[in-house]
Amino acid sequence: MRQSAERAVRVWLWKAKALMLPFAILSIVSASVTPATAQTAQSDAPLISYPATTLTGMQSAELRKSLEDCRKICRDRPGCVGFDHTPSSNQCRLFAAINSARDNAETTAETKYPINGYRTPAAQQEPTPEEPKQRQFALFPNHDVFGNDIDVFPSDSLALCQQACADNAQCSVFTFNAWNTKCFLKAGAGELRLDPRATTGVSSELGPPSYRDSQVKIEYYHSYVMSGSRIGPRRLSNSRQQCENICWENDSCVAFSFAAGDRACSIYDSADNRFPQQGIESGSKVQPRP
Repeated sequence: MRQSAERAVRVWLWKAKALMLPFAILSIVSASVTPATAQTAQSDAPLISYPATTLTGMQSAELRKSLEDCRKICRDRPGCVGFDHTPSSNQCRLFAAINSARDNAETTAETKYPINGYRTPAAQQEPTPEEPKQRQFALFPNHDVFGNDIDVFPSDSLALCQQACADNAQCSVFTFNAWNTKCFLKAGAGELRLDPRATTGVSSELGPPSYRDSQVKIEYYHSYVMSGSRIGPRRLSNSRQQCENICWENDSCVAFSFAAGDRACSIYDSADNRFPQQGIESGSKVQPRP
């Protein structure tokens, strides 16, 4: 009786082992058919580019998307380790595991890891953000404009004044006064007024400005000499009035200086400043302020 019971137990154990063996074999086979090159882990690193490449592996989705959208979906989707994309049909294939790859001129691929046994990947270049376009200004030397001021501050150069306006979303016009080293930012354009002290910039978004239709006069500076861009050589002149007349006869002239000692007349098409100097009489063409 005891021997019969022991024999029954042995038979039962043998049958149990026989039943478990296929599962063990199946586990071994399943592990052996997963290639060593398959990749399934996630990574936050930039995608690696494989131009002219088609992937093979465990495909998780197939979509109609642009290359940029396909790339973004793969980056954001948990479990995606790469994709390939066909531009002609906008076919986007996402992969949860990549076994290998092959050349295909019509397809491009990107992966989160290098593909083992395949060619060296191309460096994936992140798109360079476009720099904001610099605002453009039309410059009007020897002209001022009044009104619409939103800010006034000291400035040493025309370039700095222009940049300050370009950086201010409310500013569409600026005036740089070289004689007083000041910058005026303005929200809009008025009429341009002749004044050698200033240069005005008007945003290209506004179009051409208008000019004041008023009489031009001479503003005199006793014992001052002009500094600026001189028109030609100095001329012989017997008086300040004669020098002034020479300036009136030249449409490009905006200022003049007369040296009584050597009877020399200098005329200028721009006058960036004036400085004290005995024996010199100067003047500039201006339109009256509003």
